[in-house]
Amino acid sequence: MDDLLSMQFFHLHTAHEMVLHPKRSTVWRRVIPDLAEGHRYLMHLLLALGGIHMITSRMGERPGGEDDHLHTVDLRVVIDHHQRGLQGFREEVAKISNSNADAVYAGSLLLVGFIYASLQLPELNPPVTTASLAFSRYVPAPNRHTPLAVTPPQLSWMHLIRGVSTVIRDQWPALKASCMRPMVLHFHGDEYWKDLPFTSSLSRLSHCSSRLLLFAQGAIQAVADLRTTYAAVRLADRNELRVTSVSPSSSSEGTGDEQSRAVGVLEELYSRIISVLQCSVSERGSPVDSDVQADFEEAAVLSWPILIPDDFISLLEVDDRADLTWGLSLIILAHFYVVNTLVERWYLVSFKAEIFKIQQSVCNLRNAELDQLMEWPMKVATA
Repeated sequence: MDDLLSMQFFHLHTAHEMVLHPKRSTVWRRVIPDLAEGHRYLMHLLLALGGIHMITSRMGERPGGEDDHLHTVDLRVVIDHHQRGLQGFREEVAKISNSNADAVYAGSLLLVGFIYASLQLPELNPPVTTASLAFSRYVPAPNRHTPLAVTPPQLSWMHLIRGVSTVIRDQWPALKASCMRPMVLHFHGDEYWKDLPFTSSLSRLSHCSSRLLLFAQGAIQAVADLRTTYAAVRLADRNELRVTSVSPSSSSEGTGDEQSRAVGVLEELYSRIISVLQCSVSERGSPVDSDVQADFEEAAVLSWPILIPDDFISLLEVDDRADLTWGLSLIILAHFYVVNTLVERWYLVSFKAEIFKIQQSVCNLRNAELDQLMEWPMKVATA
């Protein structure tokens, strides 16, 4: 019965809510299920995604905590399908070729959807409490004498997401001629969104959500503030090394380079989003959110996890999480997470909570400048 419920939910809801573009939607509704009929591991992954979507959707439908009348699937069954599908996927990746590239790529998309959605489940990720958020948000850092008990942000998902780009890169000739072609080809490439004229017409976004308005108004300044703080932190590090008469190590120099490169990727991403908003205004006059969402998909604004440097992700996973360099890296990540809060997809709703987790961790560093840098991502996330 769990499998039937998951399959039904995938066909009725999940496949229709993954993307907006008609041809890509057809891939989710028809092509991927067809491939799953001939590949057992894909069927496991399809059932896992449909099941976790059903669970997360039911989480928002429980009136007053009562869910007796709502039918859903057992999370243990969903996890079992995910694990069995992942095992088969790994076996196929090990022997990837032109003959199975389309199925492997379909599997990677199913896995990505599951990874994003899994961030919503309290059983898999510790929840952020309202009390801790209120405390960390309103108590100034200098006045706190004891660190907050924080829920660390999830980071492992980024490694898993980046595997999709590997499949595309290694099998590009086969994929662009396969049944998965609509998923790898975008009508407008990267160059399309560069060097577009910027005008003040973004004020015509009044019909869009407050979150989009806040982003449009503050994105450029947010990147500038990050660069200013980055320069100050690097200068402080150099001065400390000079006072202690220790030569800068290659690792410390690399840390600054990776942060700088990450901010560079962020700036390009924000510029692309501003260009999307500008095009939507120019084309439609006063666009609504649904118009902008379609353009976001075409501009592939969710591709940032495969663009940030590997070493930057390593900075976030250090064991000693108590210095300004780590705090600044977390804040840069929170600015990337802002992008995911702009895209209205069921599997992305957890990134608001992930920004809250980062804010908690940054508050524990008791640095007023870092606290100030977190104000804009928090403002956008809570809009």
